[in-house]
Amino acid sequence: MEISAAGNLGSGENWDAFLEEWQTSMAAAASEKGLGFTMAKPGQAPVSTPAVLVRMKVNDFRYVSQAKRYGLGVFSGNAHMDVEVEFIELPQGVSRGKRKYQTSSSAWQGVFSAMTPKQVEAVSKEILTEVAGR
Repeated sequence: MEISAAGNLGSGENWDAFLEEWQTSMAAAASEKGLGFTMAKPGQAPVSTPAVLVRMKVNDFRYVSQAKRYGLGVFSGNAHMDVEVEFIELPQGVSRGKRKYQTSSSAWQGVFSAMTPKQVEAVSKEILTEVAGR
C-alpha cells in the first residue's frame, strides 16, 4: 500500500498519526485474511512478484483520536475522510479498478461516535475484502 495526500494535507500535524492508523489497521486486516502487507512510500519501486498494490490518495480527512473524543466529547468535532483507492496488479502494473471511500462521524453521538481509528479500521477491512476477492 502506498498513501499520498492531495494538496498540503500531508504536512498537517495529524498526518503521521493518520498514516500510523492505516499501517496498523491494514496490517491487522491483512493478517485476518491470511495476506501479506507492506506499507510503501509513493514512488518506491514496485515489487517484481505477483501482488496487489493499493494506491491511496487522501483528498481530505479530519483526525479525531479516542483520547480527544473521550476528553472533549462533542467539542472534538467530527472525524471524516475522503480517499480514492486504485487497485494495481503487480508486477504488470495493470489497474484493476478504483473505488472511493468516504466516512463521517457525528460528534453529537458522544463517545460512541466513530473516531478516526474506527473509521480507518472499517475501510481497511473493506479494501482487503476487495483485494482478497471474498
